[in-house]
Formats: sequence, structure tokens, C-alpha cells
Amino acid sequence: MLGGAILGALIGLIVVFIMNGQRQSAFKKIKNALANEKIDYIVPAYHAAASRFKKSLKIYDSYGALYIKGNKLYYQSNSSSMPMEFDIQQSDVVLEPKWRKLNWLSVASVVGDKEYFTSYKMGGFANDSSATLEAYEKIKKVKSQQA
Repeated sequence: MLGGAILGALIGLIVVFIMNGQRQSAFKKIKNALANEKIDYIVPAYHAAASRFKKSLKIYDSYGALYIKGNKLYYQSNSSSMPMEFDIQQSDVVLEPKWRKLNWLSVASVVGDKEYFTSYKMGGFANDSSATLEAYEKIKKVKSQQA
């Protein structure tokens, strides 16, 4: 019985390492695809649509890069797709209450569509989502400079 528990723990740990490697690889591909563009800030991020946020067991729809270029905020889930684009001046960016012990920010577009983003690193006993707070501060800074 103890052997089965140890084997299960090892397999779980291997799966976590493989998934983290895949996410890091996906982020690097997006970052490399954007290498020729003048990016002001970029962070790996998880995206959740309004239909999933706080309504589902799975916390995100996709993983990719959240980046600022000029006064625009973009989210791109892979290197070959077109990014979601938000005008920082016209969008409402809000730091949401914590969900699942993670910091989340929401971006509401002019037409009212709301998208949610978080960026976190897995820790041994807690996840660190301070990168979400940093991204929020960068967005606020861009918004205040343009106003």
C-alpha cells in the first residue's frame, strides 16, 4: 500500500514538471514571436472568460502571454494566433477579489466584454500570484500617463 502511494506521488510530480515545462515552452515561443516588436512589459498569464470565472472547477481557458505595447494591452495564447487587444485608456481594468487564493485582474472592453487574467507560480505550500499585482500596477501606470 505504501509502495502504491509513493508511486502515485512520483507520477504526480512528473506530470507537474512536464506541464510546467510545456507552459514555459509556450510562453517562450510567444515571446520569441514578439521579439521584433517593442514590448513595454510581458508576463506569462492564464486567461478565463467571464463564463468560466468563479463558475467552474477549472480556473482558466488558456495559458499565454499578457503584454503591454504602447497604450494597448494584449493577450496571446499561442505564437500563431491573433492576440486579444484592449485599449488601456478605454477599458476598465480592475483588481478582482482573490479567487482560489490567487490575485485576478479583469479587463472590461468598451462593448462590455469582460476577460480575467492571473499569473502565478506554483509553490510548495502556496501559489505566488504577485506577478498579477505587478501587471496591474504597470497597466495603471500606462493609464495615468496617457490621461
